Amino acid sequence: GRDESFIEPVADRLGHDRRYSVNIDKISALGWKIEHSFEQGLADTVAWYRDNRWWWEPLKANAGL
Repeated sequence: GRDESFIEPVADRLGHDRRYSVNIDKISALGWKIEHSFEQGLADTVAWYRDNRWWWEPLKANAGL
């Protein structure tokens, strides 16, 4: 590879936010409530992928990954 002298730093593009702070006031006013913590949702998602390999493994195989 080439050395770091070939790296040209550029400014972040507009809209390239480092953090998104979500305000749920409007959806809460409609009666929506959080049902699961982030941690529980992540654990449930991992469990689903472990239990449903038949569904996603063919997708991965055909994606050329």
